[in-house]
Amino acid sequence: MKRVFLLVAAAVLSLVVTSCSKYRYEEVADDPLHSRIYTLDNGLKVYMTVNGEAPRIQTYIAVRVGSKNDPLETTGLAHYFEHLMFKGTKSFGTQDYEAERPMLDEIERLFEVYRTTTDADERRAIYARIDSVSQEASKLAIPNEYDKLMSAIGAAGTNAFTSYDMTVYTEEIPSNQIDNWAKIQSDRFANAVIRGFHTELETVYEEYNMSLTSDSRKMLDSLMVALYPHHPYGMHTVLGTQEDLKNPSITNIKNYYKTYYVPNNMAICLSGDFDPDRMIATIDKYFGGLKPNPELPEAGGVKLAENEKEVLLLELFPMVAKTYLTGVKVKAYEAKKAAEAPKAETKAEEAPAGQPITGNTVNAPLPGRILEIKVKVGDSVKAGQEIAVLEAMKMENSIVSDYAGTVKQILVKTGDNVQTDAALIEVE
Repeated sequence: MKRVFLLVAAAVLSLVVTSCSKYRYEEVADDPLHSRIYTLDNGLKVYMTVNGEAPRIQTYIAVRVGSKNDPLETTGLAHYFEHLMFKGTKSFGTQDYEAERPMLDEIERLFEVYRTTTDADERRAIYARIDSVSQEASKLAIPNEYDKLMSAIGAAGTNAFTSYDMTVYTEEIPSNQIDNWAKIQSDRFANAVIRGFHTELETVYEEYNMSLTSDSRKMLDSLMVALYPHHPYGMHTVLGTQEDLKNPSITNIKNYYKTYYVPNNMAICLSGDFDPDRMIATIDKYFGGLKPNPELPEAGGVKLAENEKEVLLLELFPMVAKTYLTGVKVKAYEAKKAAEAPKAETKAEEAPAGQPITGNTVNAPLPGRILEIKVKVGDSVKAGQEIAVLEAMKMENSIVSDYAGTVKQILVKTGDNVQTDAALIEVE
């Protein structure tokens, strides 16, 4: 009887707790963490799990937008804007926003002129003007104020990352700083101001340059190009193209921010030591006023062409593909490749005739086109030195020598199409 009474009391208590809160939530069956999933009236999703091991809370604010949503004329925009989200708002990061604003508007206007100007002298003159106005605007900016605010409330792990489909902002905060954290973050997402634009561009550009020497990044980017040649995943990288980074658009960034950084395209994920009922009330207090975008583009992307997966199999795994695919499809593919072959061979015939090869050769790692030869006959080279640039899979690939020695002969020239393992340079 006592056991029955306790079970009934527990059920009643559960009903009371649920009814005391105006916020309804969903749960997942058999979830050992007992996650709560809330949806505010403006569409904002809030995911919560409680862990009282330490008086800290791990926070993620995720936006369902990434590099696949970059405008084709300004690739790298999603990642670039992630950096700009640390520059402040109308209320922090500035001494006087109203005085700063006309200069920021002028910088935006000048960049739009700059990116459509092709004359080198005119571009230099416009950029000098951008630099001049930016210096004046910087006198009113407060550098790193966001980081200082987070540090002041005891936050750690201040960071963010951009991928193909998402951009995520992270903090780890003390459990007694929920209100301050929510107040700062809601202002940040509702009122972001693009300041320090061209200096941050230099940071992003340096990150791009560093990626050119990262084997793992080059491998991933090449794989995405091969898998998704007609989808944004493979049409450009997360960091964007060199040409687009040289010609950025603040206007495009503002449109992107207005379109995607909206509550019905965002989620706040929290795990740590807190009371869920109080937490959701605080989130609603500060984030509930953000305006949703009723015309939010649908999530997703371009589908592969009807036969694209089959072609990919034949390109990358020919022996497997010929077993897996029907004979008709294999013959159709091979006939198409045979018809294209003379075009590639014509170019190869133009390569200069060389002497017999007696030394070590530097070979092409991929099929592609030679963009640049960086050495000449007689040059001394070191192991690991860049000797050529190969365009392959819509990317520039650095070709380095595996050997130290002297360049004996160059077996290709700029513009040549080469196949995998084609000898490019002889080193002895």
